[in-house]
Amino acid sequence: MRYEPMPPLSLLLTNYTVKNNVYALTFYTYADATAYVNAQDGEGRYASIYIGSVSKGIKETTYDGAKRSSHVSWLFRSTIVDTALFRVIQPTTKGFNRGSATLRVSYGTIDSLVSTPPLFPDVVGEELQEAARLLYERGMISGFPDGTYRPNERISRRHAALMLIRDLQLTLPEGYVAKAQDVKPTDPWYKEMAIAEAYGLLTGYNGKLYPNGYMTRAQMAMILARVYANVYEKPTTNVSFFDVPPSHWAYQAIDTLFYNGITINNPYRPNDFVTRGQFALFLKRTLDKK
Repeated sequence: MRYEPMPPLSLLLTNYTVKNNVYALTFYTYADATAYVNAQDGEGRYASIYIGSVSKGIKETTYDGAKRSSHVSWLFRSTIVDTALFRVIQPTTKGFNRGSATLRVSYGTIDSLVSTPPLFPDVVGEELQEAARLLYERGMISGFPDGTYRPNERISRRHAALMLIRDLQLTLPEGYVAKAQDVKPTDPWYKEMAIAEAYGLLTGYNGKLYPNGYMTRAQMAMILARVYANVYEKPTTNVSFFDVPPSHWAYQAIDTLFYNGITINNPYRPNDFVTRGQFALFLKRTLDKK
């Protein structure tokens, strides 16, 4: 069983107002279940106090100290405390709490604490964040309606094709009709699959393109090596992979990706399915070479 770490609970200060030394703080939160905002004074002298709940997903909530009850409002008064600590905590099935990193709000330097919410809160790691932003700015991805990218999910063949189509700015040739048996004009994804077939982005097998199927890492290597043949340098050496012998049907494509720094993994795991995060990284490294 493969372990995939859960994303951390996010808590950012995105805005604030102050009146008569009483602060209203706007917090950005991201949680995978209903959670609570906990607060205490900056010196830890008081017991933690729940100051509100946040729903699952992405949310910005304003906590106005002037409208809070007296046992909580002191946390928002700069005349009482210089600093307050805030934290999102989430109950688990065993009764324990999984918490985010503590957000320390110092009222004297509050301007320096205000930050912009992340593009996709579930994308962690500097290079993956850079990849997601690059693809987003190029119009290649938009994420899910809930504001997440879901990097650990497998990417479908049609979603991968759509990203390539958007990068290459391909359009459906006039009069072209998809030949694949599993792509019908009534399908919501008909247009992108017809474009992918017309330009050879996806070749499929058994007369089908399998738009909702997943790609293995070997299949992805073949697709990228074919689509970006004019971007990648031709290998001058052959890598000895632990799990991809030179006789493997995708060896040349995988070797090309490795030689160009698109993949750095050895073993390569050719039969593993590609995740949305992995595909974003491969595309980002490819685009950086253009």
